[in-house]
Amino acid sequence: MIKNNRSMVAAITLCAALAVTAGCGSGAGASHGNHAVQSSASGTNGSHDNHDGHEAGELNNDGGEAVSETAHEGHGAADPSASTVEWFFEPEHPKAGETLAITMNMKDGEGKPIEKFDISHEKLMHLIVVSEDLSEFQHLHPEYDGESGFFQEAELSKGGTYRLFADYKPAGEAALTATGNVHVAGMESETPIAPDTDITKPKTVNGLNVSLAISTLKAGQETELTFRFENAANGKAVSDLEPYLGAIGHVVVIGEGAKSYLHVHAENGNGAGPEAEFSTKFPKPGLYRIWGQFQRDGKVFTVPFTVRAE
Repeated sequence: MIKNNRSMVAAITLCAALAVTAGCGSGAGASHGNHAVQSSASGTNGSHDNHDGHEAGELNNDGGEAVSETAHEGHGAADPSASTVEWFFEPEHPKAGETLAITMNMKDGEGKPIEKFDISHEKLMHLIVVSEDLSEFQHLHPEYDGESGFFQEAELSKGGTYRLFADYKPAGEAALTATGNVHVAGMESETPIAPDTDITKPKTVNGLNVSLAISTLKAGQETELTFRFENAANGKAVSDLEPYLGAIGHVVVIGEGAKSYLHVHAENGNGAGPEAEFSTKFPKPGLYRIWGQFQRDGKVFTVPFTVRAE
């Protein structure tokens, strides 16, 4: 049930992909509330063919406001002012380790509740919660109240600023991504995340050795991400991965400062292993953390890699 005790509100206006040139205001470099956004229509730019990727460029949302969305093939662009999201956090000033209640209310351009949503990758909403230093990551699926709002509880384990990325799809419209911020009191990380020295060196997760091959780290160029899975006990290739959210898995890529966001799904399902392939683009040079999520033996597991795009 959606909670009524809402302590903090951040209204977030979302722009349609084809309205990016005009911007939500005066465009890149404008004052607070005017955001530089990179949006794309899947199947038109070559970076997300066949896998429904969500791509956002630099998100200048330090004040809790954000703009980003992706138009999917087969759906027209929405009115730039057609969707707003109100964020509510309880408690208003959360502490590390305590439960945070997050409520999101969706409204159209006239301020009326959006009541119908389409399922995307088996869920009505995907909520990504990541700490600004990229050390903490959660992928959640908020509960819908049947009217216009979504509710989710989350426990944020350490202090610092967290970014929230909510992917959802109003019925018959383009898919949207709303973003917001919440600051958590408590001990913050003192050591920044560094790139992996060798991403081909396997990481052991859920009884598997998982390695990652990247075709190029050149920003702005299409790149292939190939995960490979082997049994940690005997080194044999694994081909019994189970579908997760309708595919072999999916990948979230977030840039330094949690301002660049890509939510990428596997091309054509990708079967059950021993490899899973994804295509995307790093929007600009810099540090990126890549979280691959997969399922085996009924358990979802997450494996992170950190790289620096050139």
